Amino acid sequence: MAPLRELPDMAFSLQSEIYCATYVVHDDPGRDAELRGWLDEAMAAMRPVTAGQYLGDSDFTVRQLRFMGDAQWERLQEIRAARDPKGLFVGHLSAGTVTNTNDWER
Repeated sequence: MAPLRELPDMAFSLQSEIYCATYVVHDDPGRDAELRGWLDEAMAAMRPVTAGQYLGDSDFTVRQLRFMGDAQWERLQEIRAARDPKGLFVGHLSAGTVTNTNDWER
C-alpha cells in the first residue's frame, strides 16, 4: 500500500505500508480446530508489526483489532449515540463490544 497518502474524511482511515491477508481453505471439517489454532498462532506472531485489520476481512467474534483511525472511531461513536441511543444495532460480527483497539495494547 506504499507510498501512503493523505486520505479524505472517510471510514477507511487506518493505513500501513503493508497489507497481509491470511486464508485457510480445506474440505475436512474435522481439521477446523487444528487450522484455527494455526491461524491464531500466525496472527499472534504478527502482533509486533500490526497496525490493525481491514474490516472487510474481519470477524470480531474471533479476533478484535483496531480497524479505523482514532478520530474516525470517535465520530462513529458520536453518530451511534445520536442515532441509536438504545443500542439496538449490534456491532459487525461482534462477540461483545467493539473497541477499535489491538488487544495486546490495552
